[in-house]
Amino acid sequence: NAQYYPFSEMRQCGDVDLYIGQENYEKAYDILKSVASDIDDKKALTRGKHFHMGLGKVRFDIHRFSGLYTLPGYNRKYQEESDKGLTDRLVEISFRDTSVMTPSDEFNAYYIFNHRFNHFMTSGIGLRQLCDLMLFLHCKAGSLDLVELKRILVKMDMLYTWQVFGNVLVKYLGMNTDEFPFYVEVSDKKADKVLAHILKEGNFGRDTDYYKRKQGSYLRKKFNSLKWYCTRSFNLFVLFPKHS
Repeated sequence: NAQYYPFSEMRQCGDVDLYIGQENYEKAYDILKSVASDIDDKKALTRGKHFHMGLGKVRFDIHRFSGLYTLPGYNRKYQEESDKGLTDRLVEISFRDTSVMTPSDEFNAYYIFNHRFNHFMTSGIGLRQLCDLMLFLHCKAGSLDLVELKRILVKMDMLYTWQVFGNVLVKYLGMNTDEFPFYVEVSDKKADKVLAHILKEGNFGRDTDYYKRKQGSYLRKKFNSLKWYCTRSFNLFVLFPKHS
C-alpha cells in the first residue's frame, strides 16, 4: 500500500504480511524457522489463517489464507475470490530491485476495503486505513475493470458498505467522486456516524474505554468489558445491521 503514496515513507507501517498459500505453507515455516528470532510453535500451522514470526524488531504474519471467516457460506465465496485474485492477473511491484507479486487490481481494491471493514466491525480502524484505500483507487483510476470489481462486491454483499465508506472518503478526505467506483450519495448522518465511530475508537480500538478502564477489581473490569461490548455491538447494528 505504501507504494501508492506520493512518498512511500509517508505511510507508517506495522507488521509485514506475506501470502504463501497452502501448498508451500509448511515448507515456508521450515525455512523461516532457521532465520527467525522467534516463531510460533509448528502446531500453529493447523490453526487460523497465518503464523507469526519475528526477525529482530520486525514482525511478520505468514499467511496460508488471505482471510478466514466463521460463516461457512461467506467463507466459501471469499476463498473462491481470493484464489482467483491471488493467481490471475497479478500486479508486479519492485522493492529495491526485488520483484514482488501483488493481487489483481480488482481483487486488491475489494481486499483493501474488506480488510479495513472487518477491522472496523471487530476492533476499530484509524484514518490511515482509509487513506490506503483512497490512494490505491486514486492511482488505479481509469484502469480498473469495473465490471469485475462490481461482480466481486455484489457477490460478497459489500457494495452498500463500499458506497458508505466512499462517502466518508469524498466528504471528509477530499477524494474526487470520479475516482471512487460506483459512488452514490448516501445519508450524511450515516457517513457522519461512521467517521465518528472511527475517531472515537482509533486504530484497533486503542482509544476506547475497553483499553482505558483496566483498573479496579476483577468483577468491575468484567462489567466494564461487557458494557463496552454491548454498547459497541448495538452501535454497529444501527450502522450495518446485516453485516453485524
